[in-house]
Amino acid sequence: MSLPEDSGNAVLFLCSDLSKQINGIVIPVDGGYVAGKIPL
Repeated sequence: MSLPEDSGNAVLFLCSDLSKQINGIVIPVDGGYVAGKIPL
């Protein structure tokens, strides 16, 4: 489970100049659940 700070960090990144090349993508903020999920 993610924390409120995780969502805040994603928002800060998207509002920064570092994200100027990002568009049309879903950024999961799920506490690492998707990254650690093993496909069956």
